[in-house]
Amino acid sequence: MSERSIGKVISVDSFRAYIRLDDDLKSLYKSGYEDIFEVARINSYVIIPIGSDKIVAMVTSVRAIDETEIGKNKDAIFLTKSARYLVATMIGTIENSGEYIQGVYNYPILDNPVWYVTSQDLDNIFDQKKKEDSEEINFEEDYYLPIGTSPSFSDYKIKINPDKFFGKHAAILGNTGSGKSCTFASIIQSMFDFDYNGKKLQNAHVIIFDTNGEYKQAFQGKKEAPYKNIELVNPFNVDKAGMKVPFWFMNFADCDYLFEPTSGTQAPVFKRALALAKNQKKLVKNQFSTSLQKEEYLDCLMLHQMTLRKRKV
Repeated sequence: MSERSIGKVISVDSFRAYIRLDDDLKSLYKSGYEDIFEVARINSYVIIPIGSDKIVAMVTSVRAIDETEIGKNKDAIFLTKSARYLVATMIGTIENSGEYIQGVYNYPILDNPVWYVTSQDLDNIFDQKKKEDSEEINFEEDYYLPIGTSPSFSDYKIKINPDKFFGKHAAILGNTGSGKSCTFASIIQSMFDFDYNGKKLQNAHVIIFDTNGEYKQAFQGKKEAPYKNIELVNPFNVDKAGMKVPFWFMNFADCDYLFEPTSGTQAPVFKRALALAKNQKKLVKNQFSTSLQKEEYLDCLMLHQMTLRKRKV
């Protein structure tokens, strides 16, 4: 694979690798068997092979240093000779199996070769491997939700795993007018627009503290495809009429405080009815042992509407 080489590692500092490009690489492109590959571009990737694994590093700095040798003969004229260097931050590893994982557990050594990145490497990095028709998404592990397009590689979508992404701290940073609010709205809209075999994401509760009133219009849907269940998209809001809270936003302790069911008889039935109300599509006939039990549950489902008219929280 020496034909992929574009340089070598000359220094390693924590997660940064300093790379000297080959002297025979006269341009920012190198020809390969598959295509002409771009190197030495900010935010592009390079590959640092270590055994059977490949470290993925993002180019963050490009520089040229004059290395012209001045001889003792002051009358001689020397041609300018410059060496080009890259600074790349190591961000992940492509294992021998082809799986891309975040982080680096093995570090390069001095004079370690550096390769240009190929389309196969990008497919592994951006998880573009096509699944078979019989292969389903693993919602716990797969990065399946597209939220945008890579600015460096326009043919690739950026995907996240919502459980992993929203289970950690994240920040959107930028100057005024750089698009922070649009980026946030786009991520949330991607969740509502997601469709896998006719299925939508379920039980996704998102709380937005919209102090500047920026996001209400963003979640109305598009003109050509408005959100049908808009009351589920913007259910919790504060306006002149007061604060409105949907019943599914409250847990059983909140509802127990609101409705005050008796602990011996009403509380067990009420708790079961709340569970059914959170997913009314599962409220089918075969879930009830008797017709009397079904009527009892349906009465509980309608109880909150009458109670809210009489009481104010």
